[in-house]
Amino acid sequence: MFTDRFSVDIVNNILRQKGAVRIKSFNAYVNIATFVLGDNFEVQYVYNMKEEENNYLERVSPVPYYIGAPVDGDAVVDMIMADLKSFEEAFESNNFPIYMELCEKSYRARREIESLLLDEDYARKDDLVQANYLLDQLLELLEDTADDMIPDETKH
Repeated sequence: MFTDRFSVDIVNNILRQKGAVRIKSFNAYVNIATFVLGDNFEVQYVYNMKEEENNYLERVSPVPYYIGAPVDGDAVVDMIMADLKSFEEAFESNNFPIYMELCEKSYRARREIESLLLDEDYARKDDLVQANYLLDQLLELLEDTADDMIPDETKH
């Protein structure tokens, strides 16, 4: 755990020696807010608060997503509550478990694609072309699904 500025400076110096071209350090309060929507289901946000600009707000679970750069504390609250309200409404849907399963699989797929890029060996080009084609088909299906959305009358 970083307990003082000296520890942060050491880490920053090591990263510079290893090739970091830019490191910006800001004095800020980094906060983690967790909301419980049901048994074993939480929505968690990370945000920072500081006097200068460059604030950020990100949902870290269940689906990581950069929400934005709030200008002040009121904006942080408003942005979190708007995002949380969407999750509260979605949580009531009978489709929610399927949605969460899709999110988990898409996260796993992203990690697998990343490992194909970063592995010391190379993936075969025809496998990558096929995977790219399948992802195009999936994206088209998801776009069509979004176009055909209907009110969820099965909420419990």
